[in-house]
This record gives sequence, structure tokens and C-alpha cells, in this order.
Amino acid sequence: MMLYLGKNLAGKSLMFGASDGRTYEGIQRWGVSVFDFTLPSSSSKSHFLGFSCIPTLTCKV
Repeated sequence: MMLYLGKNLAGKSLMFGASDGRTYEGIQRWGVSVFDFTLPSSSSKSHFLGFSCIPTLTCKV
């Protein structure tokens, strides 16, 4: 499971979580870290379920 963090200053979407080889800015990383947010390909077994803001923290109320 990954958590969507939002966009960095360059406008790239980021996520946080544990992985066994996802990339961040073109560098492969393992373990708990920040990663580039990319949707799975249509042939992948992975599924994107959605994301939301964190109520009272990042939601504009």
C-alpha cells in the first residue's frame, strides 16, 4: 500500500510507502521511502483504487 503525498515543487506526483524497487527521480529504492507516483499499466496485476486528502489536515474545508 502506498499513500499519495501530493506534488513536489516541479509538479511531479509523489507517494510514500514500502517497496522492493520502485523509483524516485530515476533512482531505484528499496524499503520505506518516497517514490514517483505512476499508474499501473493496463496489463499489470496491480490496481489503482484512488486517493483523497486527509480530513482536517490537507482538505480545504
